Amino acid sequence: MQTSRNGDERTLGKPTSRHEAESVSAPNAALATPDPLLIAEVDAAIAAQRDRLIALSHDIHSEPELAFEEFRSVAKTIEPLREHGFRIESGVADLPTAFTAEYGSGDLVS
Repeated sequence: MQTSRNGDERTLGKPTSRHEAESVSAPNAALATPDPLLIAEVDAAIAAQRDRLIALSHDIHSEPELAFEEFRSVAKTIEPLREHGFRIESGVADLPTAFTAEYGSGDLVS
């Protein structure tokens, strides 16, 4: 059991009322039925890069770096993103190893 901000005891993560349950699930309603064509497109894109992604994972794992000093790993991760047209912003949040990657234009998707 957890104590909520208003002092009520409740199981963490479970709504305590029908209203709370509806308000929690409503924003995710559109995400509950993803477009099958989009899923197939994403699956195909990942499958096409599978070997490269696995090699990247093994490469990063083979030379561990200390927290906040992952310069090699970041460089290895950013490289393929740039090759595929992502716009990279490095050093976000005042962290030299943090970055954002943007692709395309239009509305944001989550």
